[in-house]
Amino acid sequence: MMAVTLIFRDGQAIKEEIALLGFTQESFAKLINVDSSMLNQYLNDKKRMRPTTAKKIANGLKKQVIDVFVV
Repeated sequence: MMAVTLIFRDGQAIKEEIALLGFTQESFAKLINVDSSMLNQYLNDKKRMRPTTAKKIANGLKKQVIDVFVV
């Protein structure tokens, strides 16, 4: 069975949203307990993430997973 992985609908928009919330990518990653270099790779569509990580990011943005990610 293949693992489910997700990508951002629009990584650039999420980068901007993180900044508008007053965070750097590093500080946002720390807040949601995700490695900052991994977050950067996710935002730049270099890696896909597991649903658990997607949920952490969506929660940090106060959004639903479906609003942020291509499922």
